[in-house]
Amino acid sequence: MRASILLIAAVVPVLAQDTSLVRESEPLTPMEEAKRFRLPPGFSAQLVASEPVVNKPMNLAFDEKGRLWCTSSAEYPWAVKKEQWATQEGLLKESRDKILVFSDRDGDGVVETPTVFADNLNIPTGVLPYGNGCIAWSIPNIWRLEDTDGDGKCDKRTVLFGPLGWEMDTHGMISSLRMGMDGWVYATHGFNNTSHFEVRVENNAAAAGRVKKPTPSAGNTGVPRGELDWGYSLDLHSGNVFRFRPDGSAVEPYSWGQVNPFGLAQDSWGNFYTADCHSNPITQLIAGAFYPSFGKPHDGLGFAPVMCEHAHGSTGLCGVLYLDGGVWGAEWEDHMLVGNCVTSRINHDAVRFTGATPKAEEREDFMVSEDPWFRPVDLRLGPDGSLYVADFYNRIIGHYEVPLTHPGRDRERGRIWRIVKEGAKGQREMNFEKDAVMRRRFTGPEKSPAGGGSRMLAATAEWITMHPGEKSAWTAAVVAESLEKTAGEDASLRQTLRVALRALLQEPGGFAGLAGMKPTAGLAAVVRTIQTPEASAWTLDFLLNEPQADRGELRNTVASLARNLPADGEAKLVGFVRRTFADDHGAQLELAGAIRQGLARRGGEPGVEAKAWLGEVAAQLFAAIDGTAEGTEWVPAPGDEWVLQKRPCADGREATLLSSLGSKGEGFAGVMKSAVFACPDKFAFWVNGHRGRPEKEATERTYVRLVAVDGDVEFVRAYPPRNDTAQRVEWELAGHVGKRVRFEIVDEDDNAKGEAYAWLAAGRFEPGVIALPTEDGDGFIRTAAGMASELKLTGQIPVLAKLLARKGLNGETRSAVATALAAMKQPQAIATVLKTAPAALQGVLAEILAGSAEGAAALMDCGVPVLLTQPVVAQKVAALNNAVLSERAAAMTKGLPPASEETAALIAARIRNHAGAAKDLAAGQAVFKVHCAVCHRMGGEGNVVGPQLDGVGNRGIERLCEDILDPHRAVDPNFRMHVVTKKDGGVLAGLVRRDEKDGLTLVDASGQETTVARDQVAKDETAVLSLMPATFGVSLTEAEFHALVAWLATQKAEVRSEK
Repeated sequence: MRASILLIAAVVPVLAQDTSLVRESEPLTPMEEAKRFRLPPGFSAQLVASEPVVNKPMNLAFDEKGRLWCTSSAEYPWAVKKEQWATQEGLLKESRDKILVFSDRDGDGVVETPTVFADNLNIPTGVLPYGNGCIAWSIPNIWRLEDTDGDGKCDKRTVLFGPLGWEMDTHGMISSLRMGMDGWVYATHGFNNTSHFEVRVENNAAAAGRVKKPTPSAGNTGVPRGELDWGYSLDLHSGNVFRFRPDGSAVEPYSWGQVNPFGLAQDSWGNFYTADCHSNPITQLIAGAFYPSFGKPHDGLGFAPVMCEHAHGSTGLCGVLYLDGGVWGAEWEDHMLVGNCVTSRINHDAVRFTGATPKAEEREDFMVSEDPWFRPVDLRLGPDGSLYVADFYNRIIGHYEVPLTHPGRDRERGRIWRIVKEGAKGQREMNFEKDAVMRRRFTGPEKSPAGGGSRMLAATAEWITMHPGEKSAWTAAVVAESLEKTAGEDASLRQTLRVALRALLQEPGGFAGLAGMKPTAGLAAVVRTIQTPEASAWTLDFLLNEPQADRGELRNTVASLARNLPADGEAKLVGFVRRTFADDHGAQLELAGAIRQGLARRGGEPGVEAKAWLGEVAAQLFAAIDGTAEGTEWVPAPGDEWVLQKRPCADGREATLLSSLGSKGEGFAGVMKSAVFACPDKFAFWVNGHRGRPEKEATERTYVRLVAVDGDVEFVRAYPPRNDTAQRVEWELAGHVGKRVRFEIVDEDDNAKGEAYAWLAAGRFEPGVIALPTEDGDGFIRTAAGMASELKLTGQIPVLAKLLARKGLNGETRSAVATALAAMKQPQAIATVLKTAPAALQGVLAEILAGSAEGAAALMDCGVPVLLTQPVVAQKVAALNNAVLSERAAAMTKGLPPASEETAALIAARIRNHAGAAKDLAAGQAVFKVHCAVCHRMGGEGNVVGPQLDGVGNRGIERLCEDILDPHRAVDPNFRMHVVTKKDGGVLAGLVRRDEKDGLTLVDASGQETTVARDQVAKDETAVLSLMPATFGVSLTEAEFHALVAWLATQKAEVRSEK
C-alpha cells in the first residue's frame, strides 16, 4: 500500500511539460509514477493511498488526533441528479463518493489505515474535522456529519446551510474549509455558481423573529450592516471567500471577488491565502476587500493589492500551503507552495514583506513530475511536518476545454502522497482561543492603540472590520490617523486600514469619531464609498471646501455623489463643477461622464440644473467632433525620436504629452504634424519644454503653431515656458472657424553648437479635435453618442448619421453610434449604412437593429436575408415576440443553408490551408490586440470580459480555428449571452457585467456597457450563444487569420529548467 522513494536532487535535464489538454501517455502504477517525481535535496515521496481505496481525492484535512481526512469522488464531473436523491435536502440513495479517514494504527507516525466515514455523497469538495465528525460540502449543502455511537462511521447528517449553488459548475463549488483563529469556519465559493445562504431556525432561534432586511452582497458593501440582514443571510456569485459559525448560527462574507478560488492557507499571523484558477496563483486576503473577477467592479476603495504578479504558466492553480513557524527550517521560512494541475507541478514562491504587504517571488518549482497524469489539487501540512498532496490522477483536468463526456476522463485512479523533509519538526501550534483573546485585548479600551508594528496593526484593523460594533479605543479618527501615517509602499496595510475605517464610519454615530480631525483626501476616498446621507453630506462639504488636485480622485468623488445625493445636493455638485472648471472643457467632459455614470447606477432622470449643464457639454463636444479629422494620425509616427512621456502640469495633474526629447536627446530636430481638423473658435493645450540654456536669452527654435492646410499659412504660434512643468495655453480663433488646419510641434534646435538645452512637449487638447496616439480619439465620439441617447438630443441625429458612415472608426465606436441612433428611434439611418457596408460591419449593425420592432423591420427592408440567420440576430428577433416579423424572417431565410454548414466548410478550409500559410507571429499578436484584447486577457494584458487565454496554445490548431470561426459551437455555460427584454419592448444582448439591486449592466462584443434599471427589465433569458461575434471569417483577411492562429498556438505554458 505504501512505498518510500528517495529522490536525489542534482542537476537534471530540462523536463518538458506536457501541456496538451488530453494527455497522450497511458496511466502509470503508483510505484511507476513515484519514480518520475523530482524534489529538492533532502525530500522524499511516500505513497499514502491510491485506487481502489481512493478515487479522485479533492480536499485533505487533519484532525486533533493526527488522522488524515480525504474527500473522494468517482462521480465528478457529473453530479447525481435531483431525481435520484432520496430526500429533497439532498441525501442520496446511491453514490460512490465518500469521505475517508486514515489512521496511524502501527504507531510509526504515518497514516495508512483507511475507514469510510461517510458514503453516498455528491461530489464532496470540502471537509473540516470537527467535534465527533466533520463539516463537509456535498451537493447541495454544507453538512454537519456526526458519529454519535463512536464506531468511526457517520450516522447523523444535519444541514447547516443549503441548498446552495452547484448547477452551473461542479468544479467551482464550496471547498477548502478551514478553522480560523477566531473559531469561525472559512471557505471558498467557486466560479459562476450563485448561492443564497440563510441561517436555519433550528441553528439560531433568533432567525425566526428577525425583521428581514436586504441580504449582504457584493453590490451593497457601502450600506451599514445594521440596514442589512447581516449574519443571517448572504448572497454570493462566483469566486468569494466567506465564513460561518460551525453550528450554523451565523454566516458572513470575508472577502469579495476572485474567479475560482480552490485552496486556502493560513500563516502564523492568521492571514488567509488562496489559490485561484483565473486571477492570481496566490492572493493574501484582506477582510472586507475586493479582488478582480470577470468584469465585476470593486467597492470604490479599489481592488486589494496584487501579491503574485506571475502566472506559473497556467490558469489551473489549486491547493496552497504557507510555510513558517520554523516547520521546515529557516531556509523555508515565509515560503509558499501551490499546486499546478495543468503543468503537473507544485510551484514554489518566496514571500517578502514590506511592512504588512507581501510579494511573491517565483522560485524553482518544488515538485516536478515526468508523468503528465500527476494532478496536485490540494496541499496540506501534516502534524509530523510532512507535506500531503492530493493527486487527482487523470488524463484530463480541464472542465471546459475538453467536453465533460470525453471518454478519456478517468474516474477511478487517485493518489495521496506524503512528501517528507529530513529534520522537519511538527506542525506549528495555533492556539485559537488564546489568539482571539490577545487580539481582543489589543483592540480593547484598556490597551493603547500605539505600538505593535505593521503586521500587528494590520491584524488589529482586520479585527475592527469584522467586529465594528465592539467597544474599542480605535475610533475612526485613530484609524484615519494611522492611515495617513502609513507609507504608500505598504499597500496591504493601507487597504486594511481603509476597509476598517469604512466599517467604523458605517456604524451609528460613526462620524462622531472624526470630531476635530481635519478632512483629508485619503479620508474622503473612504467616506465616498459609504451609502448614507451622512456620508454624502460630509463628502459634498469636503468637495466644496477642500479643492482636490488629483483629477482621478475628483472624478471618483463626483461619481459617488451623483449616485447618492438628493436632488438639492445634485444642484450644488453641478454648480461646483461649473465654477471650478469654467475654462476647462476637457475637465467638464470628464466629470460629466462621472455624473452620468452615477445617475445611470442610481436610476432616474437628472435634475434641471444637471440636465441643462450636460446639454451644454454635449453641444460643445458635438461641435468639436463635427469638425474633427477622420483620423488621429500624427506624422511622423512616434518612435525613438518623438516619444510619449508623462509630465507634470501646473494644475497638479500628470499627463501624457508628445515630446521631442527621445533617444537622441536635445540634439534632435524635427517637426510633428497632427491630422487635419476644422478650426474651432477656441483651442487650448498644455506645453512644456526649454528654449536654450536658462542663463542665456531664449531662442525661437522650439515652438508650437496652428497652420492652415491651404497655403501652409501660420495662424498662431506659442513657445514652451522654459520649465519642465507644462502650462496651459489658449488661442482665440474666431476669425478662422471652420478652416482646415493642423497642429505642429516644432523643434529646430539640432545642437549644432553643442549647447542645446531645447526640447518641448504638448498635449491635453481642448476641445478634443485631435488626440495623442495613445489617447482614445474614438472615445470622444462614444461619449457624445451616449449623451445624445440619454439626453434625447434629436438635433444631433444628422451628426451621428454622418459619424456612422465615417471611415476609420473602430468597432466599439461604430457600435456605440449605432446603438444611440437605435435608442433615438432612427433605424433608417443605420439601415442606410448597412446596405453598403462590408460583411463584418453588416453583422454588427444587424444585431443592433434586431433589438426593436422598428429596427428589425428596417433590417429586413435592406434585403440581406443571410443576416437574419446570424444566431444573435435570430435570437433577438424571436425575443421581440412579433408574429409578423417572425413570419417575414422565416420567408426571407427559406432555402438558405444553415449558418452552421457554411461555417463548417470555412473551418475545414482554414484548417486545411493553415499548414502551408505564411505565419507572421508579430502580425498575429497585433491582430489579437486589435480584435481580441477588448474581451480577453492574456499575459496580463487585455480586458477580463470573456475567459482568460493564458495557455490557449495548448488547444491545438484545429480547436483554435473552431473557437475563432464558430464561437457558438461549444459555449462555456459561464459565458453564455443574456437576452434582456425591456418593458418598452426593446431587446438587449450581452454578458452580465454587474447584477446589482438597482440595475443590470450588460457588456457587448465591442466592450461597450449598457445599464438597464431593474424596474425596466421585463425578461432576462440566457441564450446558448457566445458574446464573441461569429464574423471573424470575413472581418479578418485569411492572412490575418492564419497569423493570429499561429501566434495563439505559441502561447503555451512556460518550460523551465529544473535543479
